[in-house]
Amino acid sequence: MKIRAGFVSNSSSSSFMVGIAIIEDEKKFNKLKEKYGEIFVFDPENYNSYEIQKKGDTVLVETPVNYSTTLSVKPEDKKVAYFSIGNNEGDSYFYEEDESDWPEINYDIDLDFFDKRQINLYKDFSEKNGLGNIDKIYGAGRNG
Repeated sequence: MKIRAGFVSNSSSSSFMVGIAIIEDEKKFNKLKEKYGEIFVFDPENYNSYEIQKKGDTVLVETPVNYSTTLSVKPEDKKVAYFSIGNNEGDSYFYEEDESDWPEINYDIDLDFFDKRQINLYKDFSEKNGLGNIDKIYGAGRNG
């Protein structure tokens, strides 16, 4: 049997998108939810999981790479919509092109970095689709 005794790392990099909002128009929101299977409904009174939790009057959504977004909720805010998407690109997608022997990793990405469906979901997660008090972010970072 072989045993590796040196430094071992399985760390890689991921891009992510996360959003959270109060559902204000159930009919409009349901159309949005049908279009994108990645959107979920959270009932603050009846649910806690790894990626979304309620703590006091705040709902917290974790991203796959240790970022999070929060939303303050009032007792009358019964339902919250959220999504959390992570893409595992490894490090190669984030290396800066330079001439040194040790290129830098740059996680400063824009929305065009994501695929078209993810961009559309991010943009459609909006007031026009029945949501209010919206907080959404995207970016990239280490996921391990």
